[in-house]
Amino acid sequence: MKLTAVIVDDEPVAVRRLQRLLGAISCVEVVGTGSNAAAVRGLVERLRPDVLFADIEMPGETGLTLVESLDPATAPIVIFVTAFSEYALEAFGLDSADYLLKPVEPERLADAVERARRRMAGRGAAEREEELRRVVAALRERLAPKGPEAFLWARDGQTNLRLPLNSVLWLEAERDYVRLHTEGRRYLVRDRLSAFEQRLPAELFVRVHRSALVRRSAVVAIRNKGDRAYALTLTNGDTAPVSRSFADVARSLVNGG
Repeated sequence: MKLTAVIVDDEPVAVRRLQRLLGAISCVEVVGTGSNAAAVRGLVERLRPDVLFADIEMPGETGLTLVESLDPATAPIVIFVTAFSEYALEAFGLDSADYLLKPVEPERLADAVERARRRMAGRGAAEREEELRRVVAALRERLAPKGPEAFLWARDGQTNLRLPLNSVLWLEAERDYVRLHTEGRRYLVRDRLSAFEQRLPAELFVRVHRSALVRRSAVVAIRNKGDRAYALTLTNGDTAPVSRSFADVARSLVNGG
């Protein structure tokens, strides 16, 4: 059985290398490539490949968010690609998904393709979906920004920037994007606020509205608007909304919660 494959990676050199290596494997054919999750999502939905090679860390929407958004009924086998080997230490304890370290080695790639072929033949779609869900959850835990050197990717015009996590004061949902607010600038990221909520440390950031996550230490004032509605003033002067369902969260911030 010949497998069809799609590749997503924001590094063109990495895409070309992976295409070349896969070209030497007779049982797989690359039917599409893309440099971002949004473009590849459409390819996957249209082409329905057997295998998706997904870079984990990409500016904006990550490979994990892409995988989570795919229709479980038609989702391909996923082989994650990463330059960070520590992400795989715990997440891939299951024989349910695979990963490749950059730069991808031919022998390791051949093994991953063979494992994908066996999983397709030996497991049903529902079983593969459940296994992949557990792997993605484990990877999200491993990828959660931690420590003083933690950062987030954001876009400034045509440039992708690494923003230190400690510079982000709050995050605001705007349709298909999230706006990251810092002391002096705002940046857009194509992703879901819920994805950020899962990744960001709960001891640092808290959800106060369906469209707002705030850094706890950035809150300098809480205004009671009545009827369990509040507004938070942050260190840069911004005002973040608090919905009634998060009123208790707002009150807990007064007490250092």
